[in-house]
Amino acid sequence: MKPLYLIILFAGLLLGSCQKGGDEPTPKPAPITPTPTPTPQQQLVGKWQLIGLEDPNNEPLSNCSRKSYITFAADGTATRTLYRYTPSTSANEAKDACSFTTEAKTYSFTTQQLVLNNIGGTATEVYSYTLASNTLTMVYKANNGATQTITYQKNYVYDPAKEILGTWYINALWRNDTYNYSADLEKFNGCRGQQKVIITKDSIIFHQYRYTKNECRESIYKGTYTLSEGLGIIAVKNRFKGKTNIGLREFRVGNGTLEFWGFVDGLAGDYENEYYKHEQKYK
Repeated sequence: MKPLYLIILFAGLLLGSCQKGGDEPTPKPAPITPTPTPTPQQQLVGKWQLIGLEDPNNEPLSNCSRKSYITFAADGTATRTLYRYTPSTSANEAKDACSFTTEAKTYSFTTQQLVLNNIGGTATEVYSYTLASNTLTMVYKANNGATQTITYQKNYVYDPAKEILGTWYINALWRNDTYNYSADLEKFNGCRGQQKVIITKDSIIFHQYRYTKNECRESIYKGTYTLSEGLGIIAVKNRFKGKTNIGLREFRVGNGTLEFWGFVDGLAGDYENEYYKHEQKYK
C-alpha cells in the first residue's frame, strides 16, 4: 500500500502544480500610445524650398530663383530669402550673377488664409493656401484679378548639378520665349526631332541635327563641363585639332524640363529656345 500511496501523492502534487501555473494572470500588452497629429502650425514650422511659380507677369523659374526659400519659426516670425539674376554689362563680371535679398516677416493663419506682414513696415500679403504633407501651395490674387501660385517643398535639397543628369530628347522649339516653332522638328522626316543631349557627372554630348544639302546631317559636340557660379551657364570644354575650346550655353532646368537658349545665326537677331525631356517625343 505504501508505493500506491506515494504514486497518488506524487500525481496530486503534479496536478496542483499545473493548476497553480494556470491560475497566473496573462500579462497584458503595453498600451499603444497614439502618435499625436501635428497642428497646422507645427506642420508649417521649418524651411520650405521654392519649387514652382505660376505667374503671368514673370518668366519661368530660373536656376537662380529656384534657390529661394521661406522659413517659418514657431514664434510667429518668418524669413523669406529671394534669389534673382542681377547680370552686369561689365565684361569682367558674370553675366548670370545670382544675388539674394532677405525679408523679415511675421505670419498668422486660419484654415483658409496665410498672412505675411513686414516687420517694421505696413506691407501685408494675404494668401489662400493648402498644406499637404511636405508641400505648401500659396495663391495670391491681385486687385486686377491676376493670380500668382507659389509652391514650396519642405526640406527639399535643390541641386541642379544632379537634376541635369541623364539622356534628354528635344520636345519643343520656340523663338524669343514667344513663338512656337516645334513644327520644324517634324520637317524633313523629323530630322531635327532626333536631337538629344546626354549628360553624366563628368561629360556632356550634344547630338544635333540639321537638314542641309538635301540630307539630314548629325553633328556631335562633346566634352567636359562645369556650371557657372550663378547656375545659369554651362561651360563645355573640349579639344579639337590640339586646341582647347570652351563653349557657353545658357540653360534652365526644372519640372522635368531642360532648356537651352541662345542667339542663332540666320534668325535675324532672334534667339532660340530648345526644350528637352527624358521622354522621347519624336521617333
